[in-house]
Amino acid sequence: MDQSEPLPIDQLNLPEETKRLLLKNLHLKQGAILTSGPMGSGKTVTMTSLLNNIPDNQQVHTIEDPIEIRFNKINFIQNEMKDNPSEQLKLVLRQNVSVLYLGELRDEQTARMFLKHIKTGHLGVATTHANSAMGVVMRLKDLDVPLVELAAPGVLSLLMAQRLEKKLCSHCRIPITNDMLDNPNNYDLQMIFSKLQLNCSKEGLFLRNEKGCQHCYMAVSYTHLRAHETKAN
Repeated sequence: MDQSEPLPIDQLNLPEETKRLLLKNLHLKQGAILTSGPMGSGKTVTMTSLLNNIPDNQQVHTIEDPIEIRFNKINFIQNEMKDNPSEQLKLVLRQNVSVLYLGELRDEQTARMFLKHIKTGHLGVATTHANSAMGVVMRLKDLDVPLVELAAPGVLSLLMAQRLEKKLCSHCRIPITNDMLDNPNNYDLQMIFSKLQLNCSKEGLFLRNEKGCQHCYMAVSYTHLRAHETKAN
């Protein structure tokens, strides 16, 4: 698959409950779906994969800077007013926008306009930098958005926090065998198995291949396995 295309949401290895909540809230007529996490935690991949499930009869607009992932269901608008993104957002919202996606809520005006769009009966999807799902609320408060606005019915429908997790590459990982455990040079491995009372023939355990392969980075695959925390309204 081309990297510029969104991944199918089933390939993100989301917990089933998280995926259910995301798709459920995506089909609401009104509400904000917000995901948080540090830079490089896969927020854009998650949100574009989600938006690819939007009904065909809805008009989706997004302002991206830069545009990372393009696909047919979304009207991407390059942000040409980098010094004043809220002015660009004003122009976009004058159009018939059913669903609004913002790459990041980073200033007061943009956050307020995003939430105003929600309060007028629309759906909005955005990302922000916070350490937890409830930290999204404090991040918006730090942008001078009044808590009373955030607490209004139908505004915040789903908050989520995510992280990328390391996972052994399935292409080059090394199965642990009884022969490896019998080798006296593998003392540390023997101690771990003894202490945890593991059985390699039953557990299906693996070691990292330090050489790696063409499918992984530095012998560790940073897959789309993520840890999520969700707070649904």
